[in-house]
Amino acid sequence: MISRLAARIVCAWTIAALCFARTVQPVSAFEVTVRTVDGTETVGHLTSFSLDGSLDWQPAETGDVKTPAYEIVAITSLHQTPPAPPTGAAVYLSHQGLLFGEIGDTDENGLELTSPLLGRLRVPLECVTAMVTERGRRTLSASAVRAAARRTDRDTDELWFANGDRLSGSLLAINHEYVLVETGSGSSQTPTEYLLGVFLAEAPPAADRKPRGILRLVDSSAVPVNHLRWYGPEVQAASEDWLDLAFAAKHLASLEVLGGRWRWLGSLVPSEYEQSSLAGARWPYRIDANVMDEPLSINGRTYDRGIGLHSAARLVYYLGGDYEAFVARVGMDDSAGSLADADFEILVDERTAFRRTGIGRAEPPIPVRLDIDGVQRLEIRVGFGRNGDIQDRVNLADAALIRRAAPPVGPSAP
Repeated sequence: MISRLAARIVCAWTIAALCFARTVQPVSAFEVTVRTVDGTETVGHLTSFSLDGSLDWQPAETGDVKTPAYEIVAITSLHQTPPAPPTGAAVYLSHQGLLFGEIGDTDENGLELTSPLLGRLRVPLECVTAMVTERGRRTLSASAVRAAARRTDRDTDELWFANGDRLSGSLLAINHEYVLVETGSGSSQTPTEYLLGVFLAEAPPAADRKPRGILRLVDSSAVPVNHLRWYGPEVQAASEDWLDLAFAAKHLASLEVLGGRWRWLGSLVPSEYEQSSLAGARWPYRIDANVMDEPLSINGRTYDRGIGLHSAARLVYYLGGDYEAFVARVGMDDSAGSLADADFEILVDERTAFRRTGIGRAEPPIPVRLDIDGVQRLEIRVGFGRNGDIQDRVNLADAALIRRAAPPVGPSAP
């Protein structure tokens, strides 16, 4: 009798232990939200992730799951440290990278940066598009910096100073005392304290340097990487030729996966673009910004990715039949006024697939998901609404194409 009772107790404790083991996460697991190409966002515990392989994780209330990296759009950390305001200088990198920190000795071979989160880095100048000092960050407008950093038609480096002077030439060195530039009339030396920013002649990007992921840190840094291993609370990342990082995952706000089945529409070059307004003004379309070259914002929410348009506009892409779906969130930018009112239409192979009229400000974004399997031509139209073109600043937030099949391993378009 006693032996049977003991056996039952042991059995009960064993079952309880097994159930407990399934619900308690391993010490190395890290709580995240995973966004996949099917549009779902799921909370779970990450054990490991590799850009070259897969995500090993446990979604809430399920067992262990292995999701291929090419099926993932982004992973957002739920264990991050509180957001930290950026400090020091801002270093703008190719492929929309951005680092913050203290600038050290810099010469023709590279820029030295000490990041509060990543430590001491040496960044090749060919990877840098601009550097704005801490004084420059307080002085220059964000839109002016963005516009200058995006320019690709510079033949020489350009330096901006606090007295309004702008100097063109080749940057030779920066240290704590002076900035040295080679100009057509010889070398010029200026005290570093007067420097606001340096905008470099952009080197042609090498095909094998296309990033496969972007790390977004809690201090607003954005780091393009080609290789990444995330094991619970630790992250290791590298680029092809200069970056080699190891840091605590709590400093990571999110990871954006590039080159998988999800492709941002803004990474494609349109084959056609037309824009006209009643007043004769001309508005270029903007990538990852509204038409005012400010962050995309709809109904109080800001988006990192998307396209900004002003009525009336036509934007055409040739897709070659390579995609199965198009997704976006359409809405009026929060910077528009109360009179803003626009019509919106999407045509696939010259057939209307989506249409909305009377899009106004302070309205929730309209979700769009279209079947475009085999489609060759995608056309986006923004038309005048009830009030003509007054403040018609329409955003296609999170606009993306979904590839039909898994892409080949290796660098690919974001």
